[in-house]
Amino acid sequence: MTVRRLVAIIFIFGCVTFAWVILGTSVISRTNSGFTLLDRQVQGLWGTNHLQKAPQVILSSSNQNDVVVEFDSSDIVVGIQLDHRRKGLLWYATYDVLFSANYSFHNPLDENATTSTIFSFPSSGTIYDDFDFRVGEIEITPRGNAGQRLEATLEIPPGAQEEIHLSYKSRGVDSWYYSFSDQITTVKNFSLTLKTDFDTYDFPGQTISASTKTKTSQGWELEWQFENLISDFDLGIEMPNKLNPSNLQSQHKYQNLNRDYNLAIRRLHDLGVMVNASFVFGMDHDNQSVFERTVAWAIEQSIETATFHILTPYPGTVLHQQLGSQSRITSQNWDLYDTRHVVFQPASMSVEALETGYWRAYQNFYKWGSIFRGAWAKDKWDQRLRHLAYSGGWKKFEPLWDWVIQLKRVGNFIPLLETILSSASSSNEDRRILQSLGGAAYPQADNRPLQDSHYLDTHPF
Repeated sequence: MTVRRLVAIIFIFGCVTFAWVILGTSVISRTNSGFTLLDRQVQGLWGTNHLQKAPQVILSSSNQNDVVVEFDSSDIVVGIQLDHRRKGLLWYATYDVLFSANYSFHNPLDENATTSTIFSFPSSGTIYDDFDFRVGEIEITPRGNAGQRLEATLEIPPGAQEEIHLSYKSRGVDSWYYSFSDQITTVKNFSLTLKTDFDTYDFPGQTISASTKTKTSQGWELEWQFENLISDFDLGIEMPNKLNPSNLQSQHKYQNLNRDYNLAIRRLHDLGVMVNASFVFGMDHDNQSVFERTVAWAIEQSIETATFHILTPYPGTVLHQQLGSQSRITSQNWDLYDTRHVVFQPASMSVEALETGYWRAYQNFYKWGSIFRGAWAKDKWDQRLRHLAYSGGWKKFEPLWDWVIQLKRVGNFIPLLETILSSASSSNEDRRILQSLGGAAYPQADNRPLQDSHYLDTHPF
């Protein structure tokens, strides 16, 4: 090869590489800008997530500097009705919220004092219906816009107690929070009851989980009860997300959009084909509820085996370039690039939450209770028994398989494996259908048993 030809090849390779980099960058840019635009449009129509702060009472007198008064009691009831709405190709967890609260406080001074009660709206980009804000006998009428605070001034005698009532109807997106204060504070005789009309929920990071959780006919009743709490954490709940194509779009898996995975799995099971599902966690639209939702879906679909992975930006990929440009790569230790460790900063949860949720998904999916529920989702007893034998044998007897492999006796177990895998699809019609799908399961039209399971590689959430 001449030097001229070598230089030409290098030049062409460099041009092609540069062109692919430009194309990948432009696709990523258009995709992210599209998501951002849709988010803004939904927030303009439905508002943002709610952060309801407790009212603040400031007491002042002629002989006393301004003092923030602690509430003697707080009694709050919140009702949330979920209403998923779609904008473009994306589903958003929009909700209606009914908030009602009664607070009590007293003047601890030995003289008359002036109290200023300050209320801040939980979101400035939404509407408020049936709004009622009263301090004692004073009813406050909002002025200006929702981004401004409301303030009520009241003269209160020494030792006297006053009540604050606050209620409204509003709407938001994705999550709802209640904040005691912007800093560490003491909360006495506190009660918050939150009622939902949906079955799945999650507590956001850095929040206090409910004291009691009661299942109702419509959803859940969550209660937070504290007698004398000192904390700077908030309370909150995240709404369940509907199946969203945003993760698939962001990874450019357009061939998987608008697919009915439930129907595909049922078809495979009807043909006697077992399914190994592979799930990837950590995409930008995954929050902390993705682990439980994914495992629950896999069990409901009676998937026999599953592998779980953490999104990993391998060097040289578009994903690595994207996260690198956003300064989200947290490790250059290539030993950790194994889909079991987090090597980047997730968008919707912490590194610890992603790694902990990954291991929790494995544990929850392969519990005996989960294996039995998955098996019993099948209609026929032979399919149930095969599910139990295969799923239980694969994960629950790993030490046995390690011992068999070390002794080089795997071949002795082939008849047993063939028997386990061959209980469902033995008719000529099923063999004909399987051969039309590719013939991998039955390479010859004879009476040989099903010798391997097909794999469904999918990320439905």
